[in-house]
Amino acid sequence: MIGTIFGLSAFSVLCVAASSCASSLPPRPTVVPFPYNHGKPHAISPPRTKTCYVHAFGNGQDDSQSIYSAAKACNNGGTIALQDPQYIIGKALDLTFLRSVDLVIQGQINFTPDIAYWTGASFKYAYQSASLFWQIGGVDVNIYGGGVINGNGQVWWDRMVTNSSLARPILVGIIGLQGGTISNLTLSNPPNWFHFVANSSDLIFDKMSMIALSNDTNAAKNSGEFT
Repeated sequence: MIGTIFGLSAFSVLCVAASSCASSLPPRPTVVPFPYNHGKPHAISPPRTKTCYVHAFGNGQDDSQSIYSAAKACNNGGTIALQDPQYIIGKALDLTFLRSVDLVIQGQINFTPDIAYWTGASFKYAYQSASLFWQIGGVDVNIYGGGVINGNGQVWWDRMVTNSSLARPILVGIIGLQGGTISNLTLSNPPNWFHFVANSSDLIFDKMSMIALSNDTNAAKNSGEFT
């Protein structure tokens, strides 16, 4: 589980000049509730004033610590930008401390297919014995960018042939998030559900593509959405 913080060299650069930071980032989507709403205006996030560009190590190396370090460095008013083609998350990642942060995912995030590790280290919840690869929470968080979050569910579905009670992680946990949006992303092949959302309020999900496709005779399992 990620806990310690690397220095700035763990990701590529911390940019604090808003004018130069914004040039390579997509604009935050304007997301509104439709056709129904909860009767009050959805909170509008203020502009972010610093950006942490996370550089992927490549060659199958784990980028969990870099993402965590960027989240710490750009917390309280910043943007965490994942713009490389591929990122690897190989450790349980707790990002429930975010305040006034945008998480821009333009590349593909891949969770490692290490069943032995994730079975023990994923975040556990009593409700239906849920477990999570990573969890995101805090106050005023927007997640967007057009990228992909890939759970590599095939290895889990195949293992269920010999272990039907295998505890499979949920792709993304939104835990204790007060205010924000999750939009313009593709969620791919979660071992279990796509989302687990708990103890959160004033959120909008928009333009989310959710795909679960098996490449053999072992079908995708439980690949639904739970809030």
